[in-house]
Amino acid sequence: MPNVTPTGTLVTAGVGQRPAVHVQLTEASLDITGPLQEASLDITGPLQEASLDTTGPLQEASLDITGPLQGASLNITGPLLEASLDITGPLQEASLDITGPLREASLDITGPLQEASLDITGPLQEASLDTTRPLQGASLDITGPIQEALLDITGPIQEASLDITGPLQEASLDITGPLQEASLDITRPLREASLDITGPLQQASLDITGPLQEASLDTTRPLQGASLDITGPIQEALLDITGPIQEASLDITGPLQEASLDITGPLQEASLDITGPLQGASLDITGPLQEASLDITGPSRRHH
Repeated sequence: MPNVTPTGTLVTAGVGQRPAVHVQLTEASLDITGPLQEASLDITGPLQEASLDTTGPLQEASLDITGPLQGASLNITGPLLEASLDITGPLQEASLDITGPLREASLDITGPLQEASLDITGPLQEASLDTTRPLQGASLDITGPIQEALLDITGPIQEASLDITGPLQEASLDITGPLQEASLDITRPLREASLDITGPLQQASLDITGPLQEASLDTTRPLQGASLDITGPIQEALLDITGPIQEASLDITGPLQEASLDITGPLQEASLDITGPLQGASLDITGPLQEASLDITGPSRRHH
């Protein structure tokens, strides 16, 4: 087992080696260089203002980090091939950067993210990302194509920013828990993708840009003072918005071709704008409209 001192150490892991670190890292620097193939790395204990850098491919490797991460910096560089990354414990003012393709990789993050920054760059192919517990003032950025990947984000999202850039192809994105003054931006095409948002949206902003082709978008629970903007052609897509919509703004722009849009629940002082041709599209709006504004612009062949 490598030794770690408060001033830090360098650990080189070769093929088949199984380094394990069980110490308290306070203002420490831990660097791991070299391919980690079928390796297991366990780090237990508080990481306070610590720096952890891993460089090199992680193939069938397991990386477990347990303990509070306060003001810590974690950088993971190199392809993650069938790798498992588990981070447990509160992340307070922590920075987590993951760079390189994630192929059949599993990322599990458990514990509150308070003013933390999580950046994931590189294609996600058949990968799984799970975050559990509240995101308060946190920033989550995911960049790169997301192909047949599963992303689950659970816990209240308060004053948090979620940015997802890159095509989503046959991907599933599930967001559960109240979104309070949160910002969610999804850019680039959604092809055969599923996006599910569960929990009240209170003064939250959701922006979805890029073609939606055979995609599914479901929002459940109240929208209070929320803004939902969807831009780009919507082809054979299903959009379901359920729950009271109070002082909310919904804007849908771009051709709707054989798309289905269902809005259920009272609309109170809400604004709904739909712009662009409706070709073979279905629009269903159910529930009382109280001081609501509904604008539909563009030629249509069939609408309800």
